[in-house]
Amino acid sequence: MPSPPHDPRGASAAPGARVGRYTLQELLGRGGMGQVWRAHDPQLGREVALKLLLAGRVGPDDAERFRREAEALAKLSHPHVIRIHDAGAHEGRAFLVMELVTGGSLQERLDARGRLDPRLSAELIAKLAEALDAAHRAGLLHRDVKPDNVLLRPDGEPVLTDFGLALHANDQRLTKTGMFVGTPGYLAPEQAAGAVAADDPRPDVYALGAVLYACLTGAPPHGALSVLQQLAAAERLADPPSRHAPEVDRALDRICLRALAPRPEERTPDMTALAADLRAYLARTPRSARRRVPSLLAGALGAAGLAGLAYLSWGLAPHPQSTREPRTPSAPDTLPEAPPEPTPPEPTPPSWPDAAEAARTGRALLDQGKYAKALPALEFAFQAEEDPQQRVEVGGLLVRCLTSPDPQKVGPERAERQLAQAEALLESLFALTHAEPDPVRATAGQLYLDSEARKYLRLQQCRLRFARGDVDGALAQGREVAHDYAASPRVYETLTGFLEASGRD
Repeated sequence: MPSPPHDPRGASAAPGARVGRYTLQELLGRGGMGQVWRAHDPQLGREVALKLLLAGRVGPDDAERFRREAEALAKLSHPHVIRIHDAGAHEGRAFLVMELVTGGSLQERLDARGRLDPRLSAELIAKLAEALDAAHRAGLLHRDVKPDNVLLRPDGEPVLTDFGLALHANDQRLTKTGMFVGTPGYLAPEQAAGAVAADDPRPDVYALGAVLYACLTGAPPHGALSVLQQLAAAERLADPPSRHAPEVDRALDRICLRALAPRPEERTPDMTALAADLRAYLARTPRSARRRVPSLLAGALGAAGLAGLAYLSWGLAPHPQSTREPRTPSAPDTLPEAPPEPTPPEPTPPSWPDAAEAARTGRALLDQGKYAKALPALEFAFQAEEDPQQRVEVGGLLVRCLTSPDPQKVGPERAERQLAQAEALLESLFALTHAEPDPVRATAGQLYLDSEARKYLRLQQCRLRFARGDVDGALAQGREVAHDYAASPRVYETLTGFLEASGRD
């Protein structure tokens, strides 16, 4: 396929360009042979994702793989498989139009959190197993299941995507030894060796088992191995997930390791069986009972002078990943302790007729930088709010309120204390989402806390380092935060401020 004369690389797509009836708006991602764009469909008045092959960058095999993806998706109708809207060609370039999923990928989620709650992991993988079961029943094998190919809708529901390597069960091209496709770290040993029958579902079972392992531990079973390393690990059993994540129980260990058996004949036979194993596990595993906040958390919240947060003790379970020790003051014990902060006056009932009004007031004051005035309003809203999802949202605003004051203005000691209080509160908010019986609402709450509350907490950690003179540490941590929250103006402004104040480039 020849490239346009004016663009030898074939990368002529740009915002505002038309591809068929679609208007390109924003580049979402790129690969070796194409790009994925946010686009507008004027005919139906909706935003879509448009995958576009770039002329001059693809060979016959790539074009065939792209065509196969369109055909595979067109045959599937499942709530956890990406929906295809349209396919075609424009000026010699093939394109595929799909639903726009805006919640990020599972890999991004793992990068931000490290690992997920075991029950949430089991629920998510059960849904993906059912999606892959539907694909397999339609005669399609995915062959590249990995966290990057699982998108999350805003409500937290997983969506399987990128069927570019999918094979039909009667396709025999992968039966020859020495040929492989897929991603190291999630390849079944026989797939890495290139010895897979086209109609065998077990490589996909292994890959989804590796995704479950990554959800439980934060990394695939043998790490991000090269293909040669994957072959060397073919006969080696993975460590039980519980070795890296003590909150994982033996029953879930067994399900995960059975899916990851190196020998295909010893592995969970198909997606039907894997989904059934996970559903049975979920049915006999009760949701975490709500427990009292440990005394450490209650003490941390009390030390904040946040009288309105005492009601947190009514029923928050500690986050299962939390192993943090009590924060110790950074100043020597010989120094006198800073005077306690004054407790904000309790709001009178007429000030805020209900939780919603108090939350609106607190958010507005927070956006104006009036943190001391925002705090009592947000406390009142948190206490008065009866809906758990709204309570999590207001709690996130409280974390932001505690971690927004500049340590160089309020003093590092006060900022340090408020940071400890915010960390304890955030752990409790995550626990509240884990106790939420509706998995959709639970996941939405966790995504919100990850994308908003945790961002402000991590920024405050950077500012504290800077205020205490650890410029290099602040810059290094700031760059990590900037990587995780690349689209946040707040993160950009903070990092730029560090660079300007330190005279660095």
